Amino acid sequence: MNLTITEEANRQLLRLLKEQAEPTPALRVAVTGQCGCGNLHFGLAWDRERRPDDIHLEYGELQLLIDPVSAPHLDHAIIDYHSDPFDSGFHIQVAGGGGCGCGHH
Repeated sequence: MNLTITEEANRQLLRLLKEQAEPTPALRVAVTGQCGCGNLHFGLAWDRERRPDDIHLEYGELQLLIDPVSAPHLDHAIIDYHSDPFDSGFHIQVAGGGGCGCGHH
């Protein structure tokens, strides 16, 4: 499993991680749905419960959990963080993904 977290996304995630209560949670990355145009939507959420079939990745202090259904869609994906007045937040760019025709990220 190859998943890249950009430097800015890592900085923002570590900042948010420090605000979490103990025990330190992992970041769950998952497919959350699909648009009418066929593109997948992804979500990020803190999770303190590792399931037996989760894929576990470590990026320094940051731990990621990915369920086996989401994993194939996230292989070679990039998690990035953009900050601008119109569209700030985390974005997941998947390999071969051309973007959502519905305007979702």
